[in-house]
Amino acid sequence: MIRELSRGEILRLAITAAIAFVVLWQRLLAPALLGLLVYAWSCVLADRMYRNVRPGFPVAPISGMLVGLLVVAAFVLLIMWTARLVTAGEVHTFLLRIEDSLHVLRRALPEPLAEVLPASLEDLRVRVVAWVKQYAVNIGAFGGTVAH
Repeated sequence: MIRELSRGEILRLAITAAIAFVVLWQRLLAPALLGLLVYAWSCVLADRMYRNVRPGFPVAPISGMLVGLLVVAAFVLLIMWTARLVTAGEVHTFLLRIEDSLHVLRRALPEPLAEVLPASLEDLRVRVVAWVKQYAVNIGAFGGTVAH
């Protein structure tokens, strides 16, 4: 049975759809999902801490700091993995795996989607360099924000 929606429900749905449109349009889906994941972690951690501590204990700031430390640890591990990859001489193997993955994806995807993928590793490099040049200011600002 289909029920009619109230004006408030319609307004909330319209606002949610507008926010989703802006997130997708600005290509902010990955950061939005990662932000929601961090928020969910801190909520779960705070909820579990509330059950196990005495009243008046500052649960919210501590859970936020713990989740923040987890996020920083993930970034540090990613940087360490990347540095190890570069110093161990495994970059060539890594790039070959990326190229193989591109070829597999091009064969598996429908033609219109396959055309969007880079044809070779060199094409991927050119696209990445162009993207970095286009968003260099944003990347620098993000780096400054992360450091802050």
